[in-house]
Amino acid sequence: MFNSDESRVRLVADLVGVCRRCGTEVYCRGGFLEGIVAEGGGVICLNCAEREPNEGSEAEDEGSA
Repeated sequence: MFNSDESRVRLVADLVGVCRRCGTEVYCRGGFLEGIVAEGGGVICLNCAEREPNEGSEAEDEGSA
């Protein structure tokens, strides 16, 4: 019964981008982004966002330019 629902959720996955920190592919699955949108563009995966909550700050964006 749950297998068909789980399979359907797995199939609805769109690649949004690649994490700016670690290079992991970030997907939108079932309408939920598996990351955050960084200031200045790009995405950050949830693992990196949890480790460094200020990832999308302007200070870091200046350092990567």
